[in-house]
Amino acid sequence: MRRYSRQLVHSHPWAPSSQVAWGLALFQHLQLQSCSGAPSAGPAILKQVFRMLHAGLAECPERAAGWLALGEIELARNGLTRLTEQHRDGNSSGIWVCTGYPVVNVRQVAMRGLAHAAQADGDLPGAMCIYERLLGTARLGHIQAAHWMHGDYGWLHLQQGNLKVAKHHLEQALALASNPSAATLSPLRRPFRSLSRSAPHTPTFETPPAFLTEVADYRFRLGRICWELGGALRTDKQHAHAHWLAAAAAEGALSRAAAFAWLGKYYREVAGDTGKARRCYQRALAIDPVDDVAGRGLCGLLNAAGSQETALKLCQEIATRAPKALWAWQGLGRLLLDQGRPEAALVPLQSALRLDPRAAATWEALGAAYHKLGRLTAALKAYGRSIELEPMRIYALVQSGTILRELGSYPDSEARFQQALHLEKDHPAAQLGAAETMLSSARRHLALGASGLAAAELRRAAKHASACAAANGQLEAAWKLLGDIGLAFHAITPLPTTDSPHADTAKDPAAAAFVGWEARIRAVQGAGRTYCKALHLAPWRGSALCVSYEVG
Repeated sequence: MRRYSRQLVHSHPWAPSSQVAWGLALFQHLQLQSCSGAPSAGPAILKQVFRMLHAGLAECPERAAGWLALGEIELARNGLTRLTEQHRDGNSSGIWVCTGYPVVNVRQVAMRGLAHAAQADGDLPGAMCIYERLLGTARLGHIQAAHWMHGDYGWLHLQQGNLKVAKHHLEQALALASNPSAATLSPLRRPFRSLSRSAPHTPTFETPPAFLTEVADYRFRLGRICWELGGALRTDKQHAHAHWLAAAAAEGALSRAAAFAWLGKYYREVAGDTGKARRCYQRALAIDPVDDVAGRGLCGLLNAAGSQETALKLCQEIATRAPKALWAWQGLGRLLLDQGRPEAALVPLQSALRLDPRAAATWEALGAAYHKLGRLTAALKAYGRSIELEPMRIYALVQSGTILRELGSYPDSEARFQQALHLEKDHPAAQLGAAETMLSSARRHLALGASGLAAAELRRAAKHASACAAANGQLEAAWKLLGDIGLAFHAITPLPTTDSPHADTAKDPAAAAFVGWEARIRAVQGAGRTYCKALHLAPWRGSALCVSYEVG
């Protein structure tokens, strides 16, 4: 086709049909290159092909194949609005394609392009409606069901968690694709037709590379479904493992790197073979360094083996070679943070957020880096963004509560700790954080002369600290905090009480003072016992030792 198009352009350089034909030939050549494993075309080449097709279609708008090619280019360039318009133009065209395919295939290509546009725009229900319309028409017998209809529709169900429905449709797609004549049913990936010399009147079909890549994609997706379903479908080698192995063997398949990555996940989590898992991860990253599963899996293996420096070098190398590798920037930031280098971790974490601004874990790590640097306001904003994206992140809740307490905002700090305790009621850091916040608030009330409010805060603080000490008997900080609360009780004169066993104390000031004095004595004695427990657990702590002498 390229040769005839070149001759046509050479003979009639300004003819619209010549420009459309040459643009289609170049577009087909780029598709074949991508399917054979060659590097993808750059933006400049796609822009030239786009301009040539657009100029030809401006004078010759009835060329449906040209509109479809424009739609595919716009999908690669993320122009969703213009992509939808061009696929609709191709869908409404009433002529056949210049390669000889019937009108029904042109309409199918256009509808598939509209579904791709809706899916890229986040409109999964709209994309599913388009595929349901195509499959419904096929069930009525008006068109023949293509394997890509079942394959794309099954993938959408997989993304929505409908695993059994997705498995059914992907198995249908694989069954149709296994038939050699099914290659003629893929309108986006057209087969090459050749005539045999021994039988000149019998057409034969050669399976093109693009068709084989779609079959590999179906195998990979079926493997994903088997993995999610669990049980024997995950552990037995004839299910998920076999699908990924077949997908990894297909040269030029879009899912080849992902297949190697999930094979590594299988060998690591199911087979327990870290050597094979590591080789699979490395092979996946060699094909596609952006693959998240392979990158995180390989870093996890290196960290588990104690090779943090190797993992750090890997993340640095991939981040330099592939700036869009999100996992590399995130891993680099976390490794630097774990090594006590928060200032160096800021740049990779910010680079990761530029790639994915809705990654709550990255915002949380950025908040930890700011917190270690003493930039409390920036850390509080980062933790707040993480909580806004994922309200279930306990670490961000606890750390933001700690910062708010340091800034003197005790009600907001207590609210963060209570939110964390609502998610996990026995979380030690949240219990101690809430108790310490209430203790600080009680000290403020006591300084202002509100001894009643101070006593109420101290009772609530003692409740949280006692629960933490009971559940974590070896936690020295819980016993130390209980001692601090007891000393704060002793500082209140007279000690307000509402649960006195003497009914006549409310009318007798002397009796009330005596009861308050007894409560102060019990509080300081209890503080001494808890300090002794803290010293027994951590005798090298000088603060508890000094306070213990003071209490004695």
